[in-house]
Amino acid sequence: MINFSIALIAKNEEKTLPRLMSSLQEYMRLGGEVIYVDTGSTDNTIKVANQLGIKTFEVGNKFILSPDQHLINNINNYFVPNEEPIVPPDIKIFNYSAARNYAASLTKHNMIAMPDCDEAYTMLDINKLCSLINDGAEQLEYNFVFSHNAQGQEAVKFLHCKFYDRRKLHWIGTIHEMLEGQAKRMFLDENIIKLEHYQNHSSDRSHYLSGLAYDCYMNPENDRNAHYMGRELLWRGRYKAAIKQLERHVAMNRWIQEAAQSLIFIGQCYGYMKDEAKQIEYYLKAFIKDSSRRESLIQLCELYRTHDDFQKVACFAEAALTISWNGYYHNLMAHYREAPHCFLYWAYWYLGNKERSKYHYEEALKYAPNNPQILWDARVSEPWISELPDGWFSIVDVREYRRLVEMIPDNGLIIELGCWKGRSICSIADQIIRKNLSVVLVDTFQGTPGEIAHAFAKTEDIKSILIDNLKKFKIYERCQIVPATTDEAAGLFTEQTDMIFIDADHSYESVRSDIINWDPKLKENGILCGHDYLWPGPNRAVNEILANVHINNNIWSVKT
Repeated sequence: MINFSIALIAKNEEKTLPRLMSSLQEYMRLGGEVIYVDTGSTDNTIKVANQLGIKTFEVGNKFILSPDQHLINNINNYFVPNEEPIVPPDIKIFNYSAARNYAASLTKHNMIAMPDCDEAYTMLDINKLCSLINDGAEQLEYNFVFSHNAQGQEAVKFLHCKFYDRRKLHWIGTIHEMLEGQAKRMFLDENIIKLEHYQNHSSDRSHYLSGLAYDCYMNPENDRNAHYMGRELLWRGRYKAAIKQLERHVAMNRWIQEAAQSLIFIGQCYGYMKDEAKQIEYYLKAFIKDSSRRESLIQLCELYRTHDDFQKVACFAEAALTISWNGYYHNLMAHYREAPHCFLYWAYWYLGNKERSKYHYEEALKYAPNNPQILWDARVSEPWISELPDGWFSIVDVREYRRLVEMIPDNGLIIELGCWKGRSICSIADQIIRKNLSVVLVDTFQGTPGEIAHAFAKTEDIKSILIDNLKKFKIYERCQIVPATTDEAAGLFTEQTDMIFIDADHSYESVRSDIINWDPKLKENGILCGHDYLWPGPNRAVNEILANVHINNNIWSVKT
């Protein structure tokens, strides 16, 4: 039986609420309870919540604070004297802790999970959670992914503990609320529970700084809010005011990791103020304060890279690699994956240590195979990559394509559907020559509407560029160029082939058609493969039609 409730507070979350509830489908099916306190939505959030079977409570302005002008003046004079005010005269401040405590009071279970509406559970082992609660768990701690990078990787991940017993803990803090009280805390692995954040970028954060200022002024001994206040002032470009608050936070001498992060923020303030000596001083102070994180060392790497100080970058990046990830909430995952290796392959390259540079390039590439900068720097590992024609075929793609080509017999035939300027086919030029392969290249040379190459097709003679590139790589005589759509070419081509590489129109319909039309033209043990598996169209088509597909990042392949 379910023995915990889900409690939500929100305003104007009609776009994000369905995703959260989708992650709770099994919980709801088993009879779980979701309580939703709406704090004044003006969109369709309440309607959406009711449709999703959520118990909804509308409270309007129940938790709004309206400080008087005298208090507002005092706050502004305290934080930013003689500067532009940070708290406007008509400010309305939302009391988050009061709203959360109210929502907690409405649940039928004492154990409560309280995610935000722009989050979703990517793992929720309900049976295990219920068992732990029955055994006396009072607060559950788990990994929380706060943000993702452009490639969908975890960018910021830290420990989270908004799953608690309301009899033991309650919320405090007006704008940046946190749990207070004594409870037995238990960490759970990601195979039991994992929560991920998908930020709603349209959310209004305009009153966040004002609310922090109010909270810090009313509760001057709250160290956490002093840190957040200083951070927010930094992000708003109020550097002198930020330094004052961050120094106040450091002087409280509470949580060492957070104090060290305040020192890093102070260093960043001085950096923006063009005082590099102070910037370096505070980064070093931060590392001395807390050497359990890589942040201060990475900041020093970034600073010295701007001066092309290769030796200092190498030293600080090597030092960073000795520090393992921990669950602190300011840790950027890239600092514990590719970032130190990126600094090191760059530094060692210019220091003349090509072997070490190549090693760290390969390590960076393993962590971030789609990072544009790392792919651009492929010359570090494979200098000849930079000689290839223009295109979107990365070093990772090249290596996988070459591996597949090695599997086909000598004197075989390759058909490329979509060749553009010849980057992919030229990347296997030496194999074509060595294995005495023949090649058919199918392309309209007009680009595909909606894709980047379409714009270039209007201003360049793509076919002539392709021919020049084939001649440069000494494979022109081995290639037959067919200027046609892939559907047209399929009707003309009757010969059985050893490999078909699909990289033309990337729409679902086109890729699906190419697979269906061209798969029968493969010899026994032939290879059907293609590019841009990470795109929605190819991904859907491949997964729907084919079985036993081998995936290497952006290239998919099937051996018939």
